[in-house]
Amino acid sequence: MAAEPRTVRDMRALARTIGELRGVPDEVVDDLLSVVSECVSNAVVHSGSPDVALKLVFGTQSLSVVVRDTGHWVKPKPPGEVAESGRGTRLCRRLPCVLAAGRHHPARGGTVAWAQLTTIPPQDT
Repeated sequence: MAAEPRTVRDMRALARTIGELRGVPDEVVDDLLSVVSECVSNAVVHSGSPDVALKLVFGTQSLSVVVRDTGHWVKPKPPGEVAESGRGTRLCRRLPCVLAAGRHHPARGGTVAWAQLTTIPPQDT
């Protein structure tokens, strides 16, 4: 899809629909939408890429989210104390259903942001 601000909304809606069709629990879908929003937003805002792609891969007890762009990542400045952005990736790693998350830059260019989520919501204690 085109790397435009509305693409964040569209990919989030797509992820919600797919998650619900696959029977993913609501708590996991909530975390999935946060991850998709963050990864796609970063591609739209920071990559300069003309397009962005979303891939969801379902395992028996996990879900992988992969967002790829073809741009050149511009590392954002560290967030200041009152900054309104710059914390999303770190916050995503702390979501209850997120097992791991990261970003890498393939030799062929672009950026791949990924996250691994459990499809079994954590139990309340």
